[in-house]
Amino acid sequence: MQSVRDLVYGPGLQNWNISLLKKFSITEQTGFEFRADAYNFVNHPNWNGPDYNPTSSTFGKVTSKSDSSRQLQLSLRFFF
Repeated sequence: MQSVRDLVYGPGLQNWNISLLKKFSITEQTGFEFRADAYNFVNHPNWNGPDYNPTSSTFGKVTSKSDSSRQLQLSLRFFF
């Protein structure tokens, strides 16, 4: 008997991240490091799976998306 797993495929997942880094030296051993990180920087929506309930009016339809919005993070680090 074949199981239900892997019989129905949902929409794919796209998650693109990017980082930028710049070092500013004060002396040979000390300085600052600035970093900017962007998570899901293209702000692509990722859809949830389809409705698997056969008695539902939305059976087989994708009706919602995940809450994975773009997030930015900035940091400044002093190294010595």
